[in-house]
Amino acid sequence: MMKRLLAFCALFLALQIVTVRAQMPIAWQGDTIFHSVVGRTVHSGVSYQNLSWKRYLHVVNVYFVNQADSIFFVNPPFQGPPYILPPQSWGSTGFVFKAPKADTTVYDTLVTAFAYTDDSTNVVQVKRLCVGTATTDSSSDSNRVCLYGHDCVMLQPVSFGDTAFGELCYEVDYVPMDTIHIMSIEITGRDAASFHLIDTTMPKSSAYFGRISEPYYFSPVRRTGVKRYEATAVTKVYSSDGILCHECDVPLTGYTVMQRQDSLPVNLFGSDTLALHFSADSTVFYHVLEFRNNSSVPVKLDTAYMNPGTCFAIDGGSPPFGTRLQPGDLYNVDVHYCGDSTAAGWDCSDTMFIVAENALQVLSFPMTHLLPAAGVRLPPTPLQLSLSPNPSTGSVDIQTGSDGIDTRIEIYDILGNLVASHTGTSWHWTAVDRIGSPIPNGSYIVRISEASSGRISSQRLLIAR
Repeated sequence: MMKRLLAFCALFLALQIVTVRAQMPIAWQGDTIFHSVVGRTVHSGVSYQNLSWKRYLHVVNVYFVNQADSIFFVNPPFQGPPYILPPQSWGSTGFVFKAPKADTTVYDTLVTAFAYTDDSTNVVQVKRLCVGTATTDSSSDSNRVCLYGHDCVMLQPVSFGDTAFGELCYEVDYVPMDTIHIMSIEITGRDAASFHLIDTTMPKSSAYFGRISEPYYFSPVRRTGVKRYEATAVTKVYSSDGILCHECDVPLTGYTVMQRQDSLPVNLFGSDTLALHFSADSTVFYHVLEFRNNSSVPVKLDTAYMNPGTCFAIDGGSPPFGTRLQPGDLYNVDVHYCGDSTAAGWDCSDTMFIVAENALQVLSFPMTHLLPAAGVRLPPTPLQLSLSPNPSTGSVDIQTGSDGIDTRIEIYDILGNLVASHTGTSWHWTAVDRIGSPIPNGSYIVRISEASSGRISSQRLLIAR
């Protein structure tokens, strides 16, 4: 009886050993089906986990059965000594699916050879089927997002003729073993003439998880009653492996200097008209309207709102709603102009409503009184800046078009650092900095200003020796 029991135990132990050895030592993670357009390449990979809680696992080799056909192949080829996966840890292998130049489906098997460190002679091969589909329909990958673009520097508001510096940032998405190229950037839209790239050299490239930066500057040129300037940087993108990348559009926004208008008296329950003239270049956008309680009794303020709010908006008011406005006291409303009243399609027919005494009294104030009307002050004639030659191999003749003795000429690099300066209406600049050292080749901004009139102008200059 004892002999039978021992024999049964030995048989059971042997079966357990065989079962353990037959179990898969890893867990897979990753796609098994891949799609591409004929002749193009897809970079992918596979991850695997050592399922053992105690044993270390050697990764001996990784390859495709039909790797010689160069359809599926490990990239780079598995070479050198095997690497070790500690218990429960993950490893990975990158590979490539190069779609054949025909509309077809291909199959291959990824073979991964493992051996536990305490049993190195027992190599286990784990196989995984991979399917690749090649089509002639480019829509399968034409919408791939290869990078994300954004305006990463908030532009400072500027006066007309002045310049603010910004930067476009493109974050390259995870595209393994590939390089992304920006082939062109075109600034389009209504205010495209106000935004300028500083370095137009293309292409610009980066590997995955990298960043491509493109500096630009904003110099407003429109003078038709708008403070907000908008354009779009249309970016053409290309991938080294030939996969089509989705076009990347980055919105650009710049502002002119916003000045606050002095308070203007308006009767709360009397006259609701206002004569206001402001510059056609729209450097005035914020207004404080003062409404006076002309009655002989206190008036409770309920709310104020703008309708339909096409061009004007309310920023706040004082005193707060719910306050009883005593006779002769003022209610101040902060409003700002956010539209272009002279552009085609705009209808600035906004009306501000002030509600009082639990809506028993409502004052309507047409905001058309704040739009440009007769008596508009036209902006001064801009300075006519001239640079010759541009590009320059060294010296540059700078003419400001001003006859004022307070005219100043300043040279800035693309980071906004002052490089050189001069006081006068013209300057023969020899491309040296403030200490007389030659400046490096590159793009610079020439800025001129006339203190007496406030006129400012700027222009890009390229030094290329």
